[in-house]
Amino acid sequence: MARRDEFAYEVDGLVIKVNDLELMESLGVVGKDPRGALAFKFPVRKKRRGCWGHVTVGRTGVLTPTAVLEPVEIGGVTVKQASLHNWDEIERLMCISATVCS
Repeated sequence: MARRDEFAYEVDGLVIKVNDLELMESLGVVGKDPRGALAFKFPVRKKRRGCWGHVTVGRTGVLTPTAVLEPVEIGGVTVKQASLHNWDEIERLMCISATVCS
């Protein structure tokens, strides 16, 4: 974790592998996961900004809720807008922030 920001590019985790093919083979596999490799994910970076939303209508008439955000830099990219495709997750997050759910 302490060296995460030292990379010249954004990473969300690491995979650590055994550097010996014979040993790797002898360790075997569980399901599809090799025992000679471990994956670690870094905690998500969160930035809270003001936002508001609107719904865009696609060429075929599909409605997509969109969040318009105060610009925030994440991994070298400025994010100003996000499509919100998962209605269940949006509702869950709104309930958490409002602390009142129906």
